[in-house]
Amino acid sequence: MEQRVNIQYSIAIGDLELEVRRLIERTEARLTAVLDDFNTESAALSLEMAENIDSLRAELAQIDYGLNDVSKIIMGYVSYRTQSMSPPEKSPGAAPPEDWGRKVIYDNGMEEGDSKASLTEAIKEFKEAMIPHEKSP
Repeated sequence: MEQRVNIQYSIAIGDLELEVRRLIERTEARLTAVLDDFNTESAALSLEMAENIDSLRAELAQIDYGLNDVSKIIMGYVSYRTQSMSPPEKSPGAAPPEDWGRKVIYDNGMEEGDSKASLTEAIKEFKEAMIPHEKSP
């Protein structure tokens, strides 16, 4: 079996359909050629027929790799189109435009966006409030 290598290149989104069409037509031409070249005139139980079948199977495997590549390109495009048509998801912590300018104040008095030092201080205060202190004699 021939070694394979993955390559990656970019094209304009407007050229994608033409490129996919080119890959499909190339695969179709290969498939037609392999079927035309398949020799069925040999005796069914001969070494020549076994070699013809092995050759056909190897070429079909190469064609299958090409079809798999085309399928992945198409599915990637469909996924891209589906995601670009759906509304963007809110990211955690990102306020929608109608909330811009408003402050979020938590129960502990901290404001959204307070520094790590403030958070560390709030955790320390919480622990001190929750852990009973030893009584001095």
